[in-house]
Amino acid sequence: MSQIDNIALDQACEFYFTVTLTPVATAAASTVEQTFTLVNVPSKLKATDTIYVQDNAGPTNSVTMTHARANASGQLIIAYNNPTAGSLTYPAHSIVVAVVRLPVGTPAL
Repeated sequence: MSQIDNIALDQACEFYFTVTLTPVATAAASTVEQTFTLVNVPSKLKATDTIYVQDNAGPTNSVTMTHARANASGQLIIAYNNPTAGSLTYPAHSIVVAVVRLPVGTPAL
């Protein structure tokens, strides 16, 4: 099942939304997770959700988003990688967040 009228089902659904985030600097030669509290999203994120993030603008420096997840508080956590020798900040702009919520009892892969 999919999202219906901006109301995400509690289980077995997928939905997406656009959000503008303002990351902080990522230290040199590191991958760092940053936590974002979301407002006005279709459903509170769950730690068991599979999260995909898409940045259609693309990076403007060498920092990239490597993975995303949600925590038990419903916050979005995105990891940023900076392979350079200096601190860099991923630019603030809108990203698309896609959430896949599997049925309760679905075995992990």
